[in-house]
Amino acid sequence: MQASEARYAELMQHANSVILRWRVDGTIIFANEYAQQLFGYTAAELIGQSVNLMLPPQDSTGADLSTLVNNIVAHPENFKQNVNENICRDGRRVWLAWTNTPVRDATGQVTEILAVGTDITARRQAEEALRASEDGLKRAEAAAHIGHWTWDVRSNRVAWSDEMYRIFGL
Repeated sequence: MQASEARYAELMQHANSVILRWRVDGTIIFANEYAQQLFGYTAAELIGQSVNLMLPPQDSTGADLSTLVNNIVAHPENFKQNVNENICRDGRRVWLAWTNTPVRDATGQVTEILAVGTDITARRQAEEALRASEDGLKRAEAAAHIGHWTWDVRSNRVAWSDEMYRIFGL
């Protein structure tokens, strides 16, 4: 039993994912080493603090995060999988894909949340850069009055850009 517990503790500490346990009032009761490194706090600085410490009131898209913790506790079934922006000690913003699991007591009441997060910041930044590039291409096509079309030879589908439809009056 001790060996099993030791392996479990090692897994929790050294996983390449953020692992947090927090009470229904938001109080952090466990933060693994990866969480400490990512967010820039020691375990002693996190334990006993509110999980809101790592949540900005509003994310960079304008979404309100001020009630997220209460919503997860009240409706855990709606937050089994969740993506939100978090804030690190140094002010950096990071995006995490979370898996939230409610921990229930003998009566079925949620007492804690086990939250496992994967840092998807780089992916979000790449997606945003791609969107910006595509928007720039659309503006350049419109300004130059040129368009483009693509042909998927596998499906034999042709797609025209918006400017191609305008050029041909379609």
